[in-house]
Order: sequence, then C-alpha cells, then structure tokens
Amino acid sequence: MPLANKGGIVKSRLIALLLGVVACALLAAAPSGAAAPSKDTFTIHFSDTITDICPFPIHLQARVDVTEMVFTDRNGDLTRVVDHVAERDVFSAHGTSIRSDTYHYTVHVLFDQQGNLTHIYSTGQVVHLQLPDGSHFSSAGRVDTVNSTGPFTIVPDVGHSGDIGAFCAALS
Repeated sequence: MPLANKGGIVKSRLIALLLGVVACALLAAAPSGAAAPSKDTFTIHFSDTITDICPFPIHLQARVDVTEMVFTDRNGDLTRVVDHVAERDVFSAHGTSIRSDTYHYTVHVLFDQQGNLTHIYSTGQVVHLQLPDGSHFSSAGRVDTVNSTGPFTIVPDVGHSGDIGAFCAALS
C-alpha cells in the first residue's frame, strides 16, 4: 500500500484550525498586564478527498470541536496557541463508510519573539475507529505538521500506527 505521506488528516485539520487560530489570536493579542491566556471554543466541519493513503480515493467528512487557548507575553505579543481537539470522522469509499470514535489530540502552535509562526505539531490520537470486521484501527503519537509532505495522514511521525492495509481493505 502506498504511504507517501506522513502529514495527513491532521495537516488538513490543522490548516483549518490554523485559520481559526490566527483569527482568534489576532483578536486576543491585545496587551494585558498578567498575560493570562484567552480561551475560546468553536466547531469546524469539513470534507475532502484523501488520495494518498490507500490506492483509491477516500471521501472524508469531519467534525472538529476545539477549545483554544491563546497565550501572549506581558507586552501582549502572541507566543503560542494550544488547541484541545475532539474529532469524529467518516471515511467512505466504494459504498462503504467507516465512522471513527471521537478521539482527542492537542495542537501546539508556536511563535518567535517577533510573532512569526515557527512550528505546528499535534500530540495524541491521530485516529481511532472500529473496522467492519470488529478489529480496531488506532494511531497515536506526534505529527509534525510544518514538515508534513501531504494534506492527510493517519500515521504519526513518532508513535504507533494502525494497520494501513486493514484500513484500506475495509474500504475497498
């Protein structure tokens, strides 16, 4: 099975999250004395076609619930954003759909002293679902989103990957 990508579902999610992060961060970056983090919650729905995990396209529908904390320094300059995420996905191909369990991960967005984005990575579950044969597909670990090579992944850069062959076979 081709697995040309290690950046994955998480990267696509993080692109959408990053847009929300940047918007919220810019609004929340006003100077304050104690620099307590601001907190917001929001939900993102998206769908896309994944073409680099299995040898056939997979349609993805996702709901991503985010609790976001925006941190600034004492001058009000953005230093980091942390998103606590609960996600649920539906993967579909060839008339078969597999619904994931709700799984959780944390997105870390880091900025330098000038406010430039320096790194994005996520930790936690990458995906967790039950395959039609009753077995479980579960991937967890760390995904380095900035260095990702593609729009989706269900395999972490560091950590444990589920059986990609079984995932693709379940959708074939």
